[in-house]
Amino acid sequence: MPACHKWQPHAPGDAKPVTSRSTTATRARATSSLASTLAAALVASASIAVAADALVMRMEGGAEPPSPVVEIRASLAGSTGAPGLTLEIRDGAAAARTFKTALRNGEADLAAIPLAVLARESGLYAFDRIPFFAATRADARRLFDAAFTPIARRLAEDDLVLLALEPRPATGLLARTPIKRAADFGGKRLWSPDAAARRIAEIAGATPEPEASRADALFVGAAEAMALLRARTLGPGAWTYIRIEGWHPVRAVVISAKPLAALTPDFGQRLSGSASVWADIWWRDEAAGSAAAEQTLAEAGHKVERRTDELAADFARIGQQMAAEWMPGAGADGAALLGKIRGDASAR
Repeated sequence: MPACHKWQPHAPGDAKPVTSRSTTATRARATSSLASTLAAALVASASIAVAADALVMRMEGGAEPPSPVVEIRASLAGSTGAPGLTLEIRDGAAAARTFKTALRNGEADLAAIPLAVLARESGLYAFDRIPFFAATRADARRLFDAAFTPIARRLAEDDLVLLALEPRPATGLLARTPIKRAADFGGKRLWSPDAAARRIAEIAGATPEPEASRADALFVGAAEAMALLRARTLGPGAWTYIRIEGWHPVRAVVISAKPLAALTPDFGQRLSGSASVWADIWWRDEAAGSAAAEQTLAEAGHKVERRTDELAADFARIGQQMAAEWMPGAGADGAALLGKIRGDASAR
């Protein structure tokens, strides 16, 4: 993005101090573009029809198989000649930045890639770093559906097939004192681990703070907020968690085209048919997980509240400003995505 723009979406730094367990949901449904891409791979596989012993999938963190591993393994089960699935865990965003290279080099077959780590390649990959693009969970799902095709097209240039866009737990605002409007950020230290958070701090009048332990306010999910508080990373006393809704980090669930084409048609068809169901499962699980984490915060003595209408309006203005700054680096696809989202909002 040209230097004249206020912020440059790029891959965030290393992982946040605490990585919460994910009860996440995949937003994007398998669209017609996915179906056609898979169909092409299946045609190519007709003369090959071989099955590997196991597909290798890489993803960040997690002590047990999380989504999307559960769903992919379920899709594999019962398919004629289908391989197993071997999960390789790598810790931190620095490792996640290598996942795409691993797919292209044949070191892995599938990966769940935090989309923002690819943002240096295109601003389009940073669409989830724009805050308040969506105001509700339903709006967020529509955003993911709209983003699926341009992101799939971009990944296809590297011989990668996008299976789904997985939403991570909804981001909220954890604050030492209640925040009712953007003006309340004045004088506060806002945790700013990446360029987007720093830009929010600048617009809202807060001081960007690189260390979570010194922050007065943090944009985090409810489960991560509870983990930070339990670990005593933050200051003592009761904090306020403000439910924002609609802002979800995203992981791209990707398979390399070459191993996909080498699989039997039965597996490819099963995977294609299953992908359309994953979104419903993941969105449902994400909503339940976020609600449970908020309840845990409340039971621990912290206040949980919904954003005020005034704060929502202030956040919307910040999001619109950052979207305008983001669009030149996202190219024609970014402009089309933004236009569609704004058009859908005007139509409702």
